[in-house]
Amino acid sequence: ARGTENGKEWRVTLDTWPAPVDTAEAQATLNAMRAHGEDPADVRKASDLVGKIAYFVHRDYGGEWTKAMENVVPASDRMTTTDLISGALPLKSGDKDIRLVVGAVARTAQRVNCDWTNGTATVVERAGTGSGTEGGVIRSAEGSPYDWFVCLAPKGTAYQDARVTGLAQ
Repeated sequence: ARGTENGKEWRVTLDTWPAPVDTAEAQATLNAMRAHGEDPADVRKASDLVGKIAYFVHRDYGGEWTKAMENVVPASDRMTTTDLISGALPLKSGDKDIRLVVGAVARTAQRVNCDWTNGTATVVERAGTGSGTEGGVIRSAEGSPYDWFVCLAPKGTAYQDARVTGLAQ
């Protein structure tokens, strides 16, 4: 996802790492993650990665990159119906308003509502449906068992809730 605010570009990126099948492959994956600057917090030894996918979400605002969220999940993990995992953070470091929402949903999710503290909402729909913006669509990500969305609250308000409001028929 990407956008522009106050003349500065922002974007959110997702890195996914495939599930290693054995300890040797897990060690190679862990070494590659670390060389890429990604070190999963819940992984104490390489074997902790066997059979698990790792993902890292990063936020960039005006060239300042920060890690927004990370997780290691079983490769078989799936979400269904209205399942949703999300995290909210300021658009840029040091802001007090928690306006940027990043989340994962089931592949059947067609629409997500991001509700803000001022009573308004942003509707995020699946990419290719003709609605949404570059910064606000549901997308699949190679290597991820989930689909992903990003939404940004208008200035002057903040995150309250996110929920799946539409499913594939």
